[in-house]
Amino acid sequence: MELKEAFEKHIEQEALLRKGDALLAALSGGSDSVCLLSLLCALREKWNWRITAFHMNHGIRGEDADGDEAFCRRFCEERNIPFILAREDVPAFAAEEKVTLEEAGRLLRYRALKEAAEQEGAGVIVTAHHRDDKAETVLLNLLRGSGIRGLSSLRGRILLTDSLALVRPLLTFGKEELKAWLREQGIPWREDASNADSTHARNFLRNELLPAAEKRFPAAREHIAAAAADLEEIDGYLEEEARAALQKAGVSLPCEVLPLSLLSPLHPLLRQRLFRLFLAEGGLKDITRPQYQAMAALPEQESGTLLNLPGGRTLLREQGGVRLTTEREAAANQAPVWKMQVFPYEKGSKTPQKDYTKWMDYDKISQDVCLRHRREGDYFFLPDGKTKSLHRYFIDEKIPVGLRDGLWLFADGSHVLWIVGYRLSHAVYVTENTRTVLEITVSREEGTHEAACSQDHVQ
Repeated sequence: MELKEAFEKHIEQEALLRKGDALLAALSGGSDSVCLLSLLCALREKWNWRITAFHMNHGIRGEDADGDEAFCRRFCEERNIPFILAREDVPAFAAEEKVTLEEAGRLLRYRALKEAAEQEGAGVIVTAHHRDDKAETVLLNLLRGSGIRGLSSLRGRILLTDSLALVRPLLTFGKEELKAWLREQGIPWREDASNADSTHARNFLRNELLPAAEKRFPAAREHIAAAAADLEEIDGYLEEEARAALQKAGVSLPCEVLPLSLLSPLHPLLRQRLFRLFLAEGGLKDITRPQYQAMAALPEQESGTLLNLPGGRTLLREQGGVRLTTEREAAANQAPVWKMQVFPYEKGSKTPQKDYTKWMDYDKISQDVCLRHRREGDYFFLPDGKTKSLHRYFIDEKIPVGLRDGLWLFADGSHVLWIVGYRLSHAVYVTENTRTVLEITVSREEGTHEAACSQDHVQ
């Protein structure tokens, strides 16, 4: 089947575009975007499309970038296509936002595309991502540690707003297939010399890793893209199930609390998806996989457990649910209520076997007793007299990474006397040689205690 016919059949079957749409087509001057715009123009009258082209000069490649700009302008003039140009200083933006040039270019490009679409009254932004791009993106995200959502990120059609969609109608076609059609049609395009620079992660995958894989597995790109399509279906299923669970529980987003009655019966993967929806309004940037896993574990944690997230947000496991709050509010309002008392030890007395009441040998505490969260250098003593770092303990006990910062500790300097809810340092165990006991009792009642140091035991 000829490419134009296959393209039309694809957009019709997948309902990617509709007759009468106002399209804003991203045009870089490279073979992919030139092919896309040429295909759209070939079907313009039949589908009654209003097409506008958009080009962004990134301010990176000097005369080459100016040449791309001039090529795109001329290409559109020859085909009677309205042309919009945006110029951005991508290196300056990258330095200011502390992101890579690639990421800075992507952010600025999509921002400018949205502005241009609004200006032109376009309801669809069309980009030229193809099957090879999809394979590269999947592999790149996999190597960077992405989950299901990241591995299915290049989708055919997504809604950006109620009135604006982003469509990628070339995802089923390979790059060489697009180039072959351009050659057949005698349509020129520009080559970007920077694509040969394999110091950039995507170029490394494109120029070195994937070609090496294809020598052993010739259909590697197709198979990776097919796996991404399967993951996209799984991702869509999780989204549907999470929204159905919200509806069944009568919970409307946005809200401040996800009830345990909603979270507890669900599989951890569905819990993670619920938390994505729960946090979406404030943004999901920089939230890591371990943090999502820690969110899923919150229903099994004790009341008062904190999970700190990027941007100053905190999830608080409280009685009956998980609340979205700020780190300051959570620390101020949900620190445990504690009580200390010192008394003489009577030989033969039985040490309390309770998780939240502990006896310690008063005379083995050298400084003030502090209630706080973990700090670098924290340690405690083992029965053999050796020390173990708190960091190592958390790893060995498989305490979720995202929960570690929220655990409360009673400490004597860097010596952790008690990890509340977990274990006591062996150095302060009460023995037959103990003369004085420090008893600490912790409860999770509502309180306004902040992390503080106590000098009760030295008075």
